Amino acid sequence: MRVFRHFRLHEEDGAAAAVYSVSLNPDGSLLATCGGDKLVRLWSTQLFKSNDDEPAKHLVQSLSKHVKVVTCCAWSSNGSWLASGSDDTQVLLWTNTGASWTRQATLRGHTMDVLDVAWGDDDKVLASCSIDNTVLIWDVSTKSMTMTPKTTLRGHKNWVKGVAWDPTGRFLASAGEDRRVLVWRRDKNASSEFRVEADIRAPFEDVTAQTFFQRLSWAPDGRSLGVPNARKALQATACVLARGKWESVADLVGHRHPVTVVRFSPVLFHGEDDEDQPRSVVAIGGQDATVSVWTSARAKPLVVFRDCFGGAVSDLAWSRNGSLLCASSHDGSTCTFEFDVERDLGKRLSSSDARAHLDAAFAVEGGSNGLSLPNPAEITQQKKEPPKKKRIAPAPVAAPRVNVLKAKKKRIQPTP
Repeated sequence: MRVFRHFRLHEEDGAAAAVYSVSLNPDGSLLATCGGDKLVRLWSTQLFKSNDDEPAKHLVQSLSKHVKVVTCCAWSSNGSWLASGSDDTQVLLWTNTGASWTRQATLRGHTMDVLDVAWGDDDKVLASCSIDNTVLIWDVSTKSMTMTPKTTLRGHKNWVKGVAWDPTGRFLASAGEDRRVLVWRRDKNASSEFRVEADIRAPFEDVTAQTFFQRLSWAPDGRSLGVPNARKALQATACVLARGKWESVADLVGHRHPVTVVRFSPVLFHGEDDEDQPRSVVAIGGQDATVSVWTSARAKPLVVFRDCFGGAVSDLAWSRNGSLLCASSHDGSTCTFEFDVERDLGKRLSSSDARAHLDAAFAVEGGSNGLSLPNPAEITQQKKEPPKKKRIAPAPVAAPRVNVLKAKKKRIQPTP
């Protein structure tokens, strides 16, 4: 495992500007970043596999059509399109015309700052959320120069800070400052295409501190949903919700301040025994400037990168093959963690096996609700004992592959 840190990827008035979002394109050649300087920037990922202190020479292009802070960016699954959202209320779609990346569409519909965007599994639909309390659904299959939303989802009573589609495209999850996660069921044949499947409140009832973002993520097999900024027994946690039952089945505990982002690796891994369910790997980042990486087979984190930054972690992004994890921060820097996947994380399922697993699990929705992240208590309990839900308490992992990155400590105050 190797760790690389880079500074001042975004600048404003000669000072480092916050990096609010990162996204790796599917072939792993480009990293998109966006931030407080109103720019989206595209970088060669060669920068993030080295300690090169001259990042400018790895800059592919700066995209400058937003007129205010750019808060989020996300590649489509085929890598042909990049979506970005901004405080200017707009979502822009970018594509490579051959000579350069250019704006191809402007999506207008939000009335206030956009905080997150998420592509559907077929790249024909895009979701965005905003502090105007709405989630907008866009039909982007036509890629018209100017678009209006296809559907407006009104269910949150306060700012909506994160959205995520499940891998099957049947559910969209949204997280809001109203201490709720809404799961929306999508039915293309119904008169109303979206309806609330679940209104989840219990893991968030005791939350007292708010975060700038609440970026949530589905496991690659769609069986569980990871949500930041939860709270359990007065401790900041990320909670894992079981698909179908929509109940918390695990709490990832250990961060000193609220968790801001949860990102599952897109890769599924073989279970530790041949008969085990495939394992998933998830990374979480928080306002304590710390990133931790977990696997469903263990009750402790694989690795904890402490005090990576001088500010809150704003976003996380995995490469499609699961070997790179990129983190961004409000302090204007990024950290990239490069894994030896087989040694550090485990043996990957092939893409065909992973797809077959997904198809078998959800051929009929409402079937097995087996969890991608199983109850951690099952790891140590005897078979005769019924599993009970327990909090996952992190502890140092005494293994050679675990690196702990330390930087100058700084108490992170919640971002307004």
